[in-house]
Formats: sequence, C-alpha cells, structure tokens
Amino acid sequence: GPAQDPNSDLPTNTGGIALKAALERLGNDRALYARQARRFGEAHGQDASQVEELLQAEAYEDAARMLHTLKGVAATLGSDQLAKLCKDMELAVKEGSDTIDFERLEQEINMTARALTKLADTLQPKASKGQSTEELKPKLKELETLLSASNMQATTVYSDLRPMLDNIEATELTRLDTAMDNLAFSDAKQIVQSLLEK
Repeated sequence: GPAQDPNSDLPTNTGGIALKAALERLGNDRALYARQARRFGEAHGQDASQVEELLQAEAYEDAARMLHTLKGVAATLGSDQLAKLCKDMELAVKEGSDTIDFERLEQEINMTARALTKLADTLQPKASKGQSTEELKPKLKELETLLSASNMQATTVYSDLRPMLDNIEATELTRLDTAMDNLAFSDAKQIVQSLLEK
C-alpha cells in the first residue's frame, strides 16, 4: 500500500506557517525544526528595529543583507508571509525607497515568533524538569566521545538529547546550541565536559 505519511499527525492550525513543507525541507526532523523555531524569536525579535537603525545610518547594504537573511530563515521555517514581506522590503531598500513600514515588519516578526514557539511546543513538548544531569550523564558521555572524534553522528545524538537539557543553565545551553549548529565540535566538547563535572 502507499507509504504512511509521516506528517499525518501534524497540527492543522499552524498560525499561517507552512509546516509540512518546512519539515520536509529539514528531512522531517521535528527536533531540529522545533529547536530552530524556538530560537527564531530570540535571534530575530529585534530585526525590525535594527533594520530601521541601519537605514537611518544610511547603511543600505547592511539593511538589505539583514532582510535577506531574515527572508531565508522565514522561508526555511515556513513563514511564507514574513518571507514575502522581507523580499519586498529588501527590494525597496535596494531601490532606495524610504517608505519602509517597520511597524508592519515588527508585527509580522512577532506573529511569526509566537506561531513558531507554539508549533515547537506541539512538535516537541518541553522535557519534564525531572531530568537531572545524573540521568543524562551516559548520553552526555556518548556525545562527548563523538565530539572528541569529530564524528558527525554527534549532531543526531544532540538532537535526541536536546529536549532533555532544558533545565541546564540557559547561557550554557545557548553556547552549546551555537557550537553544535556551527559544528564547532571542540567548543561543544568543552561545554559538555563542564556539564559532566556538575
């Protein structure tokens, strides 16, 4: 018979996010999508005011580049409306238009961030706070070994482990996320080692 659609259980009310297409682009890796979706607001929440500041400083290329980056992230995560708005604004900046609606951009970013956070929590509920570092030690050890060997398998192990890490201090977690995203395995290894020492 036909293959089971891996996405038949997806939430239908996605707040305007093209979730199915976005997941397919990420190989249906829900943990990865949830992580990127959660990070969106933190990474891009200030983009509208930053673009506004750049334009006031006449840094047009930087403003266009920032809009271009945001467009890419929005498109990847399935926020087609925000991606289209960024595309139009990027074009307007390049054409030297001075009628950029920053408020609308900010509203779209905030709406997108809220929708993405909600989807992230649906796709990958936060781990119960009962996970102590003790219980995670074997997993962290495995991750450390893979990181030491610069083994790409580390990224998969990290994806599985990530929801259980939410009660680790936020700053360390952000540093670890960044290191793993950049495949900076030696940095990641140091952070994992400091977690194992706790």
